[in-house]
Amino acid sequence: MEKIFPLLSKWIWGTKYNFLHKYPNSENILPSDLVQDEKIYLIDAGLSNNCGYPLVLRPERQVQIILSFDFSAGDPFETVHQAAEYCKKNSIPFPDIPAVSEEEKACPSDCYIYRGKNTPTVMHFPLFNRVNCGDSKKIKAMGKTYCTRKTSYSKNEIQALLNKSKHNVQNNHDKIVAEIQKAVEAEWKKNQK
Repeated sequence: MEKIFPLLSKWIWGTKYNFLHKYPNSENILPSDLVQDEKIYLIDAGLSNNCGYPLVLRPERQVQIILSFDFSAGDPFETVHQAAEYCKKNSIPFPDIPAVSEEEKACPSDCYIYRGKNTPTVMHFPLFNRVNCGDSKKIKAMGKTYCTRKTSYSKNEIQALLNKSKHNVQNNHDKIVAEIQKAVEAEWKKNQK
């Protein structure tokens, strides 16, 4: 406890010595911010924005379509909105994500498609939705059954959750295939020029 409380007060959990600090002959090899600072500050993506978007959106990956499965408790659009904000701050191409009403958050559809000019297409799938759960009361009940703080689930609960996820993908199979086909056709046209 003696070691934990000072860390909590300063919040320096992810502070690490930067092994690349003043790395010799690195000016043409490494980005300057990787060698300038003696310490680096790391943060868990789950605390930062709770999604893996930043890792896949590096320009050299040329991502054209993202299948975004939301399994978080609460707002089913939170992670996709946070990803859009992160991308905007860091000049990363990402489609605009419109604001969503409280009613839509409480009872979302099973698939949302976000497009933009020169951005990847994002297909967002809330796990608990009006197609596979029904009304907002049933969606809320599912959220309580599978809350983040619950540490174990019965075999039946796990199977029910897997079935919800499976049916969500099956229900949107044609939309997923259509978006992949659009991405392939766009890439083919681009390469023909």
